[in-house]
Amino acid sequence: MTPIHDALVGAPPAARVPLPTPYRRPRPTVDDGAERVVALAWREADERGHGTFGTGHLLLGLVRAGGAEAGLLAAAGVTADTAGAAMALVAAHSVSEPVGRTGGPGGGPVAGEAVAEVLAAATTGGAVTTAGLLRALLAGPWGQAAEMLAALAVDPAALADAGAALAGSPAAAPRPMPRNPSGLLSAAWRRAGATITGA
Repeated sequence: MTPIHDALVGAPPAARVPLPTPYRRPRPTVDDGAERVVALAWREADERGHGTFGTGHLLLGLVRAGGAEAGLLAAAGVTADTAGAAMALVAAHSVSEPVGRTGGPGGGPVAGEAVAEVLAAATTGGAVTTAGLLRALLAGPWGQAAEMLAALAVDPAALADAGAALAGSPAAAPRPMPRNPSGLLSAAWRRAGATITGA
């Protein structure tokens, strides 16, 4: 087990032996919308030359994915342009969630530990949804997303109140959560010729 996997399944880091079946938590699943947000977050980090994608990249992924969450963010002033500018500022000055640099050819960004924490917090009814991602990002008191919202003068608590109705159950058949959040990039997305729309 990796530290990221431990965070996702809630096992204590010291537990390196399999737990008896009654004590195992089921691995959360990810709906298509949340998987797309993570893919867009990865792409944001990759295009910016960041070695790690974090909560700020997830916020950008939510904005670029469209849908109800993006509409709610846009109403609060968090658009692709404003969030992109805030990400540039945060990437240059953040100490809470540093982005690093992509390490060499073929080495794309990997998910930071904060992403694993957000994915675990975004789980509702055993599944990670886009509404759950927004809720978890808004609840975070520190990190890239919190710093970006502060730079844009957005009150996360007010935005969370406005988005409370969005946290419903997953619509599509969810997929098993991978051990490494970087693995959320679907095989279909990685195939040659596949593109992410709405970016």
